[in-house]
Amino acid sequence: MKVLQVINSLTAGGAQKLIADFVPILNNKGIATDVLLFNEDKGPFLETLLNKNVRVMNIKSKRLYSPYNIFEAAKYFDKYDIIHTHLFPAIYWTSLAKIIRPANWKAKYLLTEHSNSNRRFTKPYLRPVDKFIYNRFDALIAISDSVKDVLWKRIGHPNIPVIFNGVNVKELSSASPVELPEDQVNLLMVAAFNDAKDQITVIKAISRLDENFHIYFAGQGYTKESSMQLAKELNVEHRVHFMGIRRDIPGLMKSADINILSSHWEGLSCVTLEAMASGTPFIGTDVNGIKEMFTNNNYALFKTGDVESLVQKIKKIVSDKPFAREQSEINFREVMKFDIEVMTDHYVGLYKSLLHSR
Repeated sequence: MKVLQVINSLTAGGAQKLIADFVPILNNKGIATDVLLFNEDKGPFLETLLNKNVRVMNIKSKRLYSPYNIFEAAKYFDKYDIIHTHLFPAIYWTSLAKIIRPANWKAKYLLTEHSNSNRRFTKPYLRPVDKFIYNRFDALIAISDSVKDVLWKRIGHPNIPVIFNGVNVKELSSASPVELPEDQVNLLMVAAFNDAKDQITVIKAISRLDENFHIYFAGQGYTKESSMQLAKELNVEHRVHFMGIRRDIPGLMKSADINILSSHWEGLSCVTLEAMASGTPFIGTDVNGIKEMFTNNNYALFKTGDVESLVQKIKKIVSDKPFAREQSEINFREVMKFDIEVMTDHYVGLYKSLLHSR
């Protein structure tokens, strides 16, 4: 079996991190797997794959949204049994490439939908287009039940298995801590600065906490400037630290007193799983994509935008060490259900099932 993973690029993001973790394990299990990118790329996820001898091919498209990518992508598909695609517009280009170059008619095509808040799905006039594109795939994988529900309502595809995203629990739990100041309470939020994330609520919470509480934001994006401006307006800029893109996230998570993820929406949050595996307490918003991991720990959740609830939960964890340890232990037990080895076995089973059905 030969598998090709197709994705726009390997810059920061949950789907990109998943590819970096997932593909080497597939290769180790004897499933020969390569990666195809549309954009010329640099970064830690690409380095991870290259350091593990994964073959990464690159179309080096100058325009990611150009239909010309359809013809370029099609040139790579003939040698593979499974074409597995992630994210828009790679999903569109793969679907259309299958139509224009059907030489590899024995291959099975599948995609993983990583979000339950796909903006295209909110536009009724695009529904026929989405149905046409998505129905060219033999299977649509949803990363959570909420994502499956969205897919079913929009597409109505007959084959939508749920395979939860996974993280390398062993690797994350054994990461070396990154040094942070010990004379303060260190809070950490790992997230891009975009519409899905809600750093604003966290900054407001910091303004209501004592001077020894500091928040570190790891990530970049177009809403960063407004977050920086808010920190200045609230006179907490000296306690709000913008770290940019980091390559030592597991170590940072282990060193933080509390990991926080304030989001408006998620698909299934790999950052949440990584934080749970780090062995430190976690607080996140009660949204699809996060709350699925906390069926046995409602304390970890707060309503989106509820600054006061977030403040009180932070205070409780910091002031009650036994409770903080209990939170960490509950989370670690739960994250074992989302170990990347479990996820990989599910995907391998699906690949084999699809190939046996041809």
